[in-house]
Amino acid sequence: MKAFILIIGLIIGLMAGLILVVGLPEFEKPVANDLYRGEFIDIKGDTIRYFQKGQGPDVLLIHGTPGVVEDWETLAKELEKDYRVTAYDRPGQGLSSFQYNPDPLLYNMEIAAGLIKALSLTDVIVIGHSYGGAIALALAVQESPEIKGFVLLSPASFPTGGFKLFDLIAGYPVAGRGLIRIIRGSVIPSLIKNGLNTAFNPNLKQKPDYYYETRINLFIQAKALVSTYREEAFFNKGINSIKQYYGDIKKPVLIIHGESDKVIPLYVSQELNNLIPDSKLVILNETCHMVQYVAPEKIKEEIDAFTETFVEEPQIE
Repeated sequence: MKAFILIIGLIIGLMAGLILVVGLPEFEKPVANDLYRGEFIDIKGDTIRYFQKGQGPDVLLIHGTPGVVEDWETLAKELEKDYRVTAYDRPGQGLSSFQYNPDPLLYNMEIAAGLIKALSLTDVIVIGHSYGGAIALALAVQESPEIKGFVLLSPASFPTGGFKLFDLIAGYPVAGRGLIRIIRGSVIPSLIKNGLNTAFNPNLKQKPDYYYETRINLFIQAKALVSTYREEAFFNKGINSIKQYYGDIKKPVLIIHGESDKVIPLYVSQELNNLIPDSKLVILNETCHMVQYVAPEKIKEEIDAFTETFVEEPQIE
């Protein structure tokens, strides 16, 4: 029995040592090519990739996790007709760099606020999807003067249940990098594919044929995976620090949620709608978590109507 315990301990020690050794090298630097064009800007020590297209009122798009700026391709094409659209890769995602931070949600909020100021965006409509919706909510409780209103698409807005040990380990320096590098070639691709199918269910026919192929190389980067798991592990900490202030949000808020969302259930946004004063909830029937792919024209219509409420009536002298 003692020999068995000794062998098990030795195996665990060797595995832990292997993980640490593999995790020692820093993250590989992603290489941009023609498929991933964009501009780069330094915000709070991170190099952020962003795109800016169109003319008109400013709109800032914040993607979920994992995610990249290309996740906005369908909705951005609609919005560019009437708005100046800015979209970016969040820290750790896509071609943006990554720094460890004790509170990923609030750090992402600081990056978004820094980007707004660095690019001189004014009277911005912030649009956040999923985890990006949580970032938008973190901005909303700050009362930023540059922001006019918020559009939350299937937002992650309340704590999730359970303690996720794997997420916690994978989200830490050295050990996280090592663990991810060891398993990402065999385990991670199928997890990503299943996750994407869940996000598009029940609208799988509307998932572009190229979607998986164009995302996998970016999602499977060590920094992207560590960033994703770290955001998951510390999500409850971040969201608990802001949810108590939802009732104090003063800026206009539009919430759009798919009725058939398999990632974040509809009732989450219904509860959020009840807490934020004067917010509006739009429910898209038979629609999945990736609402921007299934109903970009409908979302554009709702955003147009939402922004019209900001136009001040001319004063009659």
